[in-house]
Amino acid sequence: MGPSGSGKTTLLNVLAGQISASPRLQLSGLLEVNGKPSSNKAYKFAYVRQEDLFFSQLTVRETLSLAAELQLPEISSVEERDEYVNNLLFKLGLVSCADSNVGDAKVRGISGGEKKRLSLACELIASPSVIFADEPTTGLDAFQAEKVMETLRQLVQDGHTVICSIHQPRGSVYGKFDDIVLLTEGELVYAGPAHDEPLEYFLRFGYQCPDHANPAEFLADLISIDYSSADSVHSSQKRIDALVEAFSTQSSAVLYATPFTRQTGLRHGIKFSKKSVAKRKGGWWRQFWLLLKRAWMQAFRDGPTNKVRARMSIASALIFGSVFWRMARSQTSIQDRMGLLQVTAINTAMAALTKTVGVFPKERAIVDRERAKGSYTLGPYLLSKLIAEIPVGAAFPLMFGAVLYPMTRLHPTLSRFGKFCGIVTVESFAASAMGLTVGAMVPTTEAAMALGPSLMTVFIVFGGYYVNADNTPIIFRWIPRASLIRWFLLEKKRPKYQQLEAPAIGQMEPRLKLEPLETDHPPSLNS
Repeated sequence: MGPSGSGKTTLLNVLAGQISASPRLQLSGLLEVNGKPSSNKAYKFAYVRQEDLFFSQLTVRETLSLAAELQLPEISSVEERDEYVNNLLFKLGLVSCADSNVGDAKVRGISGGEKKRLSLACELIASPSVIFADEPTTGLDAFQAEKVMETLRQLVQDGHTVICSIHQPRGSVYGKFDDIVLLTEGELVYAGPAHDEPLEYFLRFGYQCPDHANPAEFLADLISIDYSSADSVHSSQKRIDALVEAFSTQSSAVLYATPFTRQTGLRHGIKFSKKSVAKRKGGWWRQFWLLLKRAWMQAFRDGPTNKVRARMSIASALIFGSVFWRMARSQTSIQDRMGLLQVTAINTAMAALTKTVGVFPKERAIVDRERAKGSYTLGPYLLSKLIAEIPVGAAFPLMFGAVLYPMTRLHPTLSRFGKFCGIVTVESFAASAMGLTVGAMVPTTEAAMALGPSLMTVFIVFGGYYVNADNTPIIFRWIPRASLIRWFLLEKKRPKYQQLEAPAIGQMEPRLKLEPLETDHPPSLNS
């Protein structure tokens, strides 16, 4: 426990093996379990993060069932798996919302407390020995926070070891902890039993907790810096430095975290079951079918997004069809046709790109978490994601082409119409793949939304309509070959020519017909 920025999450990540040493980060000290070096590969750990990330279109029961199928392939019977999931639902208090969608910012789903308990349920599927929870009460009201912590306390009574980071809990929540470590600015202030000992310890230095006050609030105020004035900053910093130095001089270099039984007052060693978490669960095809099932449900149940995309596709087709209404077959309509093909290519590419560019950053945290638990490998996930997106991704370009083609009176044959729709669909898939690639390369959704359209703008410039590929500078010659817009317009822009022999001058026939200008004023020299 400690104020914001004290190092709670960093310490928890180090203990849980979520952070490893690197050229930018050095870790010192020794972490042992039962007297032996500990690592993620040796013991079964579970880690509940502050952010509750799930596939929003799945129900609570479906989320747990798919997680159980991925992590527990040894349970092959459907009845046994359903019973296992139902036990988890009862254990975590999720029965009332078992058939409700998880939801997200767009669609209302289960509450914040229910999402937190669902996170615990997903981590408990593989029966971990130790559960790390990073501020499990974040974003919850007092009642929901109480229920979540009561659930964690019940898990401790069932034999799990729970290690939490927490900011400033209410009194009833603080009373559920056995041991406490106080941190401030990355320094250790106190470590030991959580109830009467810390108050007695700080009383030695003249800091007494008021009667009927929340001990957690008293401790949090004691180790926090008051930034209201320069004098208060100096005095609070001096107090904290003295407390840190006092604890460092009287404590040993090694801290042993062992559960404390209040009934007996005895400490006992922690016994962990040794399980490997790096082992992949199930075969490749089994993982693929389960992930395909999940991706299919996520794609087809996303009603609001699909409705918006369908409306935008039809609206864009109606606008472009009205602008290029029933183009004639004359020399003057060539520019109109090229303009129509250009805006069609840009509209299709940008629509597909903006839909997918922000998808992968949101799902990446979920995929990383599930892969860290050994649920599946990367290959089945990518293939299932690609196949599940094909029907939905093809529907909107086909809607666009079916409305636009007859309105603009393009070549009225079925083969040409099929070719047009096919090219539009393939371009949409290519732009979607580009969006997923950009989303996988950048760390956040905001960065992906900024980088994706910028790259597409470059492809538009070098698509052949604005800059001729032969006149492109040498250092940019590769960009036209990679441009989605140029490949869309390639056949239209480069027709096949037939070699003709030049006739003699006397055999040439006039091809131009000069007509007087229709104006009231005589033509000037410039005209």
